[in-house]
Amino acid sequence: MKKLLICALFALSALNANASAISDGAIVKTADNPDVYIVKYNAGKQYKRLVLNPLVFQSYGHLKWENLLTVSQEEMDSFVSSDLVRVDGSTDIYQLSPNGDTGDKYLLTSTQGYDTNSIYTINQTDFNNYTGKGSVGARDFEISPVETSQAEANEMMKADIIKDLEAKQQAELVAALEKQKLEIAAQLKADKEAEALEITQAKLGRQSEMINTINTITTTLDVINPRIEELEKLMKSNRDEYAVTIPWGDRYFQLNNMYMNMEREYNPLVEKHNKLVSVLEDINSYIESNTPVRQESKMYLNSLGINV
Repeated sequence: MKKLLICALFALSALNANASAISDGAIVKTADNPDVYIVKYNAGKQYKRLVLNPLVFQSYGHLKWENLLTVSQEEMDSFVSSDLVRVDGSTDIYQLSPNGDTGDKYLLTSTQGYDTNSIYTINQTDFNNYTGKGSVGARDFEISPVETSQAEANEMMKADIIKDLEAKQQAELVAALEKQKLEIAAQLKADKEAEALEITQAKLGRQSEMINTINTITTTLDVINPRIEELEKLMKSNRDEYAVTIPWGDRYFQLNNMYMNMEREYNPLVEKHNKLVSVLEDINSYIESNTPVRQESKMYLNSLGINV
């Protein structure tokens, strides 16, 4: 009798060890049946749900064939089969009816009479492998006070799911708005930098244009000023001689013609000189009236030997 009791205790401890080896989310099958199930524990109960086909199995990235456990029929039977699911991100509950590698699905219009603790959350691939067959309502049975409490709990659970989804959507909206805010701020900063660069380039362009203009003017004045001075000397000499020459003589007319020819060359040169000097004065006035470029421009022009 004592030996029998010891053997019984040993057998019982071995069974418990096997049961504890099946963890929440494990994938199991029996030795003589190819059907694969995902197990879960909830509210003190243990459930199993059929994986419809290999395509569905592979759609769950965390499921690996090498992790498939072969369990006894007794262990398999200790798990209650679940046929209730909802797609991740949705509150709609469906009842599944597998048939080989395919199956049907029915939208529940009410969860009364169903064990909502057995609901599995599945992905879209899993859901799409079942064919929609309409909807089903509450199970026809007399609701006990316990079941009424369970129904209320189910409604609360559904409300919690909706609340979680709304919170998730709100968080995603806030994140999207924050991202948009950062993008707008970055764009405004980039626009300001581009505008500042454009203004700087425009200033540099005007500055470069002024420098080129000044260089051209000074080069031109370097050519015409000596000629103006030369003509002024010749014209003065001509007038001095003209003043003491006998009127109406050949030399008198010769000097007069020479003066007129020099004057025809002299007057345009003086006019050109005055215009060039006026442009230089305008440029100098612009530089003096624009503080940000004044010192830099004057230093640069002075380095070229141009006094402004």
